[in-house]
Amino acid sequence: MVEKANQAANRPYCLAKPAIKSLITAERAQKFELLIHLIINFNRPLIVNGPTGIGKSTLLTVLREQRPVEGHYCFMAGDHQLDFAAIQERLRRFLEIEQPSCKGFSLDDAIALIEQKKLKLILMIDNAGELIPGLIDALSEYALANPALRVIFSLTQDELYIKSRSDRSVEDCHFIEMLPLSEKQCRDFLQNLSGKPDAPISFNAVSDNMVEYVYRETHGIPGKIVAELPRLSDFERLGAPVRFSIGLFALLAIAGIAFVGWEALVPESGHGLATSLPGSQQQALSVPLPVEKFAGKQVVNDSVVTEVAEQKSKMTSVVAAPIAAVQNRKIDTTLKNEAMNNSAAVFESVENSKPERSIVAPSIINAEPLAPTIEEKNIETKPKETIGYERSEDNRSWLFNQSSDHFTLQLMVLSSRQSIVNVLNKYRHLKQDLKYLETRIGGKEKFILLYGSYSSHADAKRATGKLPAEFKGAWVRRFAVLQNDIKNAN
Repeated sequence: MVEKANQAANRPYCLAKPAIKSLITAERAQKFELLIHLIINFNRPLIVNGPTGIGKSTLLTVLREQRPVEGHYCFMAGDHQLDFAAIQERLRRFLEIEQPSCKGFSLDDAIALIEQKKLKLILMIDNAGELIPGLIDALSEYALANPALRVIFSLTQDELYIKSRSDRSVEDCHFIEMLPLSEKQCRDFLQNLSGKPDAPISFNAVSDNMVEYVYRETHGIPGKIVAELPRLSDFERLGAPVRFSIGLFALLAIAGIAFVGWEALVPESGHGLATSLPGSQQQALSVPLPVEKFAGKQVVNDSVVTEVAEQKSKMTSVVAAPIAAVQNRKIDTTLKNEAMNNSAAVFESVENSKPERSIVAPSIINAEPLAPTIEEKNIETKPKETIGYERSEDNRSWLFNQSSDHFTLQLMVLSSRQSIVNVLNKYRHLKQDLKYLETRIGGKEKFILLYGSYSSHADAKRATGKLPAEFKGAWVRRFAVLQNDIKNAN
């Protein structure tokens, strides 16, 4: 039986037609053949990795249904409550049901009996990212100690990165990476789905526009394509109105922007314009000042208005300082200074309440502008930290100039450009050996931080000892895999 399994593994596309349909493409069928080959010939743990919805669980399901290698197939879902002893107990109970002759045996004795019969015990753990830290290490060590046992983990890229820091055996596993569909494969997949009895779309409805839309929205991930199907039933009927609505919205947005730009260009001191406008439009924004007491008298400023003022070159645009409309009235120096301070407080509150755009109001005739306070003169915007000119773009060209059989160190995966900026600026002393790649993982923007280029895995591993403590868990990666990841992610 083992010889038959070996022959099947060396025969391309020996799967039944339903299995090939589940795997979608010939390339994925080849991944399945590789999985069989590794199960038969190696007891090193396997990792099936790829973004959520890419088909990792489907691959494991086809493996369990097809049973290409003679043995027992145990499927478990990852759970943070599982520990090594609990998994061993589940395996022991599973073998008692599958192999009655193992009843009453310890797990080690049951696996030894399976080995004598030339069988394999294949443990598949889906969503292995949920496992507690260190458990992958424990299971990998147990598998290496028991030649009949095979362990397969399913992980997303993010989970793989996290586990590589907590479970060092991850880097010694065999990897089977599931890649997104191409646009052509996306069309074939939609057409295959349309043939199902309950499909919301027909074969003829799969048009170029639909394929382009689905590919753009899902990035070729089969799980996302299936989730998109219910919205495709009226695609052609609703496509034109939706596109028209988007175009109309764009025109309205442009018109609005043009109006706002014209409004901002209205002269600030045109008294003739102010007097020609209707009374309702000449009203200024009135903000009463707080009541203050001086020598037993109450003084209330009449009104405060805002004007558009040009700020210093370092600042963008702010709401102009309020002015006090004081007509034909004499106040002493002490009172005037107090009113100025009160106006500055009101200016700050108005500015904070309307951060998105300036308030434009006609000038009040005979209004006396309030001089800026010392605090306002000293206002400066804090410059945002940016990458230097040599870091303005990612190091994609550097990546593809590296030899595919060389290695690098993956230090971390970050979710924002500013985080990468902070790390690069923090470790400037690492100079040109520190690189980063901008890519998409699971449909989300990610930034992969790399360090160095090494001709061997051992050299890369030794280099981790010279890195700062934050990077001691660096993951040694082959350039061929990284180049393929970046190429297929864009």
